[in-house]
Amino acid sequence: MENNFKALRHRVGMEKGEFAVYLGIAQSHYSKWENQKMQPDRDSMIAAWLKLKELLPGLNLQDLVKLPE
Repeated sequence: MENNFKALRHRVGMEKGEFAVYLGIAQSHYSKWENQKMQPDRDSMIAAWLKLKELLPGLNLQDLVKLPE
């Protein structure tokens, strides 16, 4: 399963480090998520979604996941 963190980060206009700080995680950890080298666990995904809903009202949890094309 891939995620949409990079697209969401661009949508809110933040740099990687700024976005990682906003989500409350280390930039190196976030970078692995964005580059699809590691996927967030369920709790981290939910925590990120709850934070991102502050910036993107109406964001669904499913919006964090890339659907196969």
